Amino acid sequence: MAGERTSVAVALCSRLDRADGGLDSGELARRLELSSLDVHAEVVPDLCSHPQRTAEVIARSGARRLVCALSGHEAQAEDFQGWIRRAGLDPHALSVVNLRCCTGQNGSAPLTDNAVLLVEAAIARMRAFQGSEPEQVKPRLLTEGRSLNRRSLVALPPWTYDALPLIDPDRCLGKQRCGLCASVCPAAAIRVGSGGSLAVDTDRCEGCGQCVTACPPDAIDWPAASTAQCEAQLEVLCRSPAPRLLFACKSRIAALRGSAGGAALHGWLPVELPCVGMVTAGWILQALVVGAETVGLLACGEDCRFDREAATRQRVSYVHEVLRLFGESRPEERVVLARGDPQQVSDALAAAIAAAGNADPPAGVRDGERRHAVTLSEPEATAGAVLALAPDRGASPEDVVAHDASPLGLVRVREETCTTCGACAAACPTGALALVVGDESMELSFDAERCMGCLRCADVCPEAAEGTLRASRVTDPGALRRGPTTLKSGPSGRCRRCGGPVAPLAMLERMESLLGDDDESGALLETLTEVCTECR
Repeated sequence: MAGERTSVAVALCSRLDRADGGLDSGELARRLELSSLDVHAEVVPDLCSHPQRTAEVIARSGARRLVCALSGHEAQAEDFQGWIRRAGLDPHALSVVNLRCCTGQNGSAPLTDNAVLLVEAAIARMRAFQGSEPEQVKPRLLTEGRSLNRRSLVALPPWTYDALPLIDPDRCLGKQRCGLCASVCPAAAIRVGSGGSLAVDTDRCEGCGQCVTACPPDAIDWPAASTAQCEAQLEVLCRSPAPRLLFACKSRIAALRGSAGGAALHGWLPVELPCVGMVTAGWILQALVVGAETVGLLACGEDCRFDREAATRQRVSYVHEVLRLFGESRPEERVVLARGDPQQVSDALAAAIAAAGNADPPAGVRDGERRHAVTLSEPEATAGAVLALAPDRGASPEDVVAHDASPLGLVRVREETCTTCGACAAACPTGALALVVGDESMELSFDAERCMGCLRCADVCPEAAEGTLRASRVTDPGALRRGPTTLKSGPSGRCRRCGGPVAPLAMLERMESLLGDDDESGALLETLTEVCTECR
């Protein structure tokens, strides 16, 4: 029975054959089916203009995930969502791949190979899709926010569906301990609920995805581009030898395809996202580590409602500094930010392609063998990439990158004034700072590989006036290699009733100095310093 073994269906527009120097869509379909047993691929007549024909593909294949390979820049995912919803699929169980950048040069083998690679990457992305909850599906009129065209006027059903993030309350650390997602949301759509938990205001959310990559515990699920989906997509794209990856704003790349500058996309493997602002420094470095020859970022542009271009420029600047630290002579040619008007974008992308032949070999690949899997969760993404780069390129132990956009940080303490109270560890959203309570002592440890430089620890240190805790946004390869280190350790006071630990002795001594020896505070001091919480 059709669909028993099929997990993903691929619908290829027949107009791929008719494009100037077009692709052989039938050959593409055969190659895709040969590459995986659970894929059903077929050519659909004029799919770009007839999105309703996807329902027939779904019915024939029985698949629960769909990839549409299109030939024209004017066709968009939202034109298809209403139809696959009507056919019984999750409206987000769809990936649209525009193969326009893979045509135009006489259907040469590299272009065909790139087309297969892009579709296989979309298939991997769909396999990683775990489905969406009802509250993650936001209906919107198909023509809302778009200029009307003939297809929009006659389309049925007239609805499309925006993807919304959903915060898992069991994994979310809450506003008091974290709240980093709320701090990056350009629409102020993440609000504090009961008990300090965070939730998404679906009326305000605009689906930029920046909260997803800002969340340390990966507590935010977003069906449009989850971390797992993007990891799966990049894993496939990096199978190509020394690929040129382009992280691109979805609306900006669509506009570029429809302009005279669209030819500049030839040679790039695009990863389309709602907003390039969700691309972290770790994403860029991970792409280089797993073998990308060049990484480009197609900025959203001045009309972007998310207004994250400045942040993207800072991240690219940080990546350049990291590459320069490890001996990269021309980091600006390895990582390129394409911004400005269509002509400026086209020139930047073309210059990057021209310069790619002069770049050093990809840092993560030696002798044709890739040593690293893609990891996109921060801070592990940046830390892992830096550790992978360090042995290959070498750096002096004292060499560090101090940069405002560093997604990694360093914490140091003055041992003579630190009381090992643990306030910093309690405020750390990633567990980079940890208070280890032993039978006889307490130890404050720091793991640079888990620190994301949020500086929350410095804000809560009760001995801040003494300069006790110093936190900074610094990437230190030596600290990453060392792993967890002890910042301060010392004996703990013992409970006079049960003998268990009360608190660090340094903290108890500090309390005594603050409370003094007067009779009024004597009883309180005795209770706090000599009796544990269970015996009070």
